[in-house]
Amino acid sequence: MFAEKLKELRSGKMSQSELARHLGVTQQAVGKWEKGIATPDYATLAKIATLFNVSTDYLITGKFLLKDPSAPYDIYIENKRKSLLNLISSQDEDTLSGAIQETMNLQALDTK
Repeated sequence: MFAEKLKELRSGKMSQSELARHLGVTQQAVGKWEKGIATPDYATLAKIATLFNVSTDYLITGKFLLKDPSAPYDIYIENKRKSLLNLISSQDEDTLSGAIQETMNLQALDTK
């Protein structure tokens, strides 16, 4: 199920190589996932779900709907930035550090 869902979500949006760059893996790894030869680790699965705005349950079972199928990726990124800014404005130093790291990770996704 995962192989089909990954290919369906990726096709027409980005190449295997582009997805690999977003995830920090090789194009060959993405190819193996899409062929059902291998599967990503949980952390990478979570990154894939975030990137395509779906739940990990959806990736694995195909039974859950998209979180918001009408929201394109750039709207997702903007909403994530806004929520991080709200978090930053209302939290302590440790929480701020985590929010800054998450923002940096988000910027890395957005620029690849």
